[in-house]
Amino acid sequence: MSFPSITKLELKNKRVFLRADLNVKIQNGQIIQDFRLIKTLPTINHIIKNGGKVILATHLGSPNPTNPDNLLNPNFSTKIIADWLIKKGYTVEFHPDLEKAKEHSKKTLSSIILLENLRFFKGEKEASLTFAEELASFADLYVNDAFGMVHRNHTSVTLLPSLFDEKKRAFGFLIESEIQNLKKLKENVEQPFVLVIGGSKIKDKVPMLEYFLNIQNDLRPSTILIGGAVSNVFLKAQQPSLETQSFDAKTIGIASKILESAVEKNIEIVLPKDVCTKNTDTSEYKIFDIPEIPPGVNCLDIGPKTIELFKEKIEKAKTIFTNGTMGFYEDAHFKNGSQEVLRAITSNAHALKFVGGGDTIGAVYLFELQDKFDFVSTGGGATLAFLSTKEPEQELPGLKAIF
Repeated sequence: MSFPSITKLELKNKRVFLRADLNVKIQNGQIIQDFRLIKTLPTINHIIKNGGKVILATHLGSPNPTNPDNLLNPNFSTKIIADWLIKKGYTVEFHPDLEKAKEHSKKTLSSIILLENLRFFKGEKEASLTFAEELASFADLYVNDAFGMVHRNHTSVTLLPSLFDEKKRAFGFLIESEIQNLKKLKENVEQPFVLVIGGSKIKDKVPMLEYFLNIQNDLRPSTILIGGAVSNVFLKAQQPSLETQSFDAKTIGIASKILESAVEKNIEIVLPKDVCTKNTDTSEYKIFDIPEIPPGVNCLDIGPKTIELFKEKIEKAKTIFTNGTMGFYEDAHFKNGSQEVLRAITSNAHALKFVGGGDTIGAVYLFELQDKFDFVSTGGGATLAFLSTKEPEQELPGLKAIF
């Protein structure tokens, strides 16, 4: 299958609809993490360098398009993206009104026209052909570089590209890099392969865990380290008497099946031995071994015994993928687990090291470790979805729409 790369498009004097994923973190009216913006610049630069005009579109946050107040809320407006690009030296026009944007796209000298947050428009999530046709009228070519959205069936990601001839649609450099690098975890893994899983939602991790438990032997992880809040359900499945948190029977059953499958496949699953906690009544911080956790406390980080155990497993790895943090890393009391585990991964000079996931990337940047990974994925759910499917190019809607 020939890869539909942007390098195959004739860009000179063409208007290029560039669907990016610039869903950046904003705090007090400032962008506090511009990782996705920086990763999109090579595609923007390529279009401009080759004589094209960028019609840039993205989501930002999760506004409700039926609430008109969102249109007045600067926290959801992409104008902040325009300001960032202008500071980087780009010539940008920001148009919150689509009709004005379309009019200016045909005559402006600006190299970038930035559209308002696509989530402000009802047609974006409704698979609206009318909305797709309106967006298609802006451009001669379509490029998708929004890897973080390839698992979503939104109009601008799946329906819009279908309105362009297959020779007039392509992927940008970011998506090309994501596919090339993440495929290494599916096709060419050097053992020992260690998965490091954290975060808070087991449902987000289950498809990936099931995929890696059931693929051919030489591609399976030898060890899976599970920390963070998601480890609580596995601990509960293993030790029903624990009172760390209540889970429904279905969730516990899922965790139990994963633990049983790992034993059958000779895959080691390593769970926390101790945790750092906060008493909800007294706000007291303590470390407890797992069997001794009392009721009424929140487990917000892995403890020192677990950190040392995880580091021991990480040191032996030749391939590592990590997704999810070990605890509430934003709080100084509970950052140690995430920081130490990420440092252990990046200190392994013999391993290929991959990281993905929104919160995980936040921790990586907080601890200034981003340059020490072999690959940092821009996706959260998209990364997990890519790693959970046998043929992602044909199963993920945003990829299938281009291939």
